Amino acid sequence: MLSPKWCVLELTINPGCVFGEGEYTDAPFEKHKCFEYFIDTKDVKKYFINRMNDTKVRLTAEDCYEKGKKHYAPLLVRRVRLELTDCDIIETDYEAWINDVLEEAMDMLYGGD
Repeated sequence: MLSPKWCVLELTINPGCVFGEGEYTDAPFEKHKCFEYFIDTKDVKKYFINRMNDTKVRLTAEDCYEKGKKHYAPLLVRRVRLELTDCDIIETDYEAWINDVLEEAMDMLYGGD
């Protein structure tokens, strides 16, 4: 049984727009999950940026029609007691979760199955 007092690493991605190779679309979604507390946040952020570069899909903080340079959507990270989240499970594989989020974004952009 999970104790509500356990500390977890909560990750949230909340982009405004998805950019791909010459295409873009609004990204009206927020994804978040809870992971084991001891995961290194630098590794998570580095993996997130590297996967965006690998897939050539960029989640941006700004909406699609905002002028100026587009900045990567931040990967929001907080270490918090489980009871302060709406998570009912603690995940271990942040890479799989990031891959799933980017795949969903690619489906939005290019039209998925």
